[in-house]
Amino acid sequence: LKKFAHVSTVYVVGRAGGRFAEAPFRRHNGFCNTYQQSKYEAEELAVRAMGEIPVSIFRLSSLIGDSATGRVHQFNHVHQLLRVLPFNVLAVAPGDPDAPIDLIASDWAVAALGHLFEHCLVPGQVYQICAGPEASLTLREMIGLTVEVFENHPAGRSLAPIRVPELVSLQAYEKYIEQSRLAGDRLLNELLRVLGYFLPHLAIFQAFENRHAVAGLEGSGLPFPPIRSYFGKVVEYCLETDWGRRPACRCRRYDALAPPRGVR
Repeated sequence: LKKFAHVSTVYVVGRAGGRFAEAPFRRHNGFCNTYQQSKYEAEELAVRAMGEIPVSIFRLSSLIGDSATGRVHQFNHVHQLLRVLPFNVLAVAPGDPDAPIDLIASDWAVAALGHLFEHCLVPGQVYQICAGPEASLTLREMIGLTVEVFENHPAGRSLAPIRVPELVSLQAYEKYIEQSRLAGDRLLNELLRVLGYFLPHLAIFQAFENRHAVAGLEGSGLPFPPIRSYFGKVVEYCLETDWGRRPACRCRRYDALAPPRGVR
């Protein structure tokens, strides 16, 4: 066995806050969902095996969409947050306005992972394929750009006015949740339960370093696409397809880089 890559996520850190290096993570402050926990436990197994097999860990950040077209192949928690934003369903939401929201383009991530595995894999190393704090949008910027696209798009304007929830600390939000549960609104409580799988992250400052990945990609011809150059395209794609519920208009750009029929 020459090399083995374990594909993980930067969110193995769970509810812990701070700056996270490209290294095995051995502490946690709980998890928001079982996906994070299972990835954390899988990393523990990979680290344990490093003395026996040439294994490296590749942590991916949140994949947001294609950098050229905005096309989304798999809608995740980020897209669902964009979807609920204009419906004004919450009076408050957990959020640190200055926290970096680490997002990466799916086309770049796949190519970067392939290059690092083929040409730069060092057994025992951890690579964080992510934007890093300097190249990330802050939560305030992400909300502002989203609202701007909604207000300038026909499908988005139909949802106006958009009232952004007040951003509060995680402790204040959890108090709000408890009060809502006591009020007995079953529909709201179910929504809060689902949002609880990922919404708390917005109030936790998490910055992911990517020095190993950046060094490995040097000279690869895979420059990191700035999130500000395509984030709006992703929001437009969500609006025009109703978050994947209807096909994108074939006269537009979305099919330019679509895979051949039968290939995913």
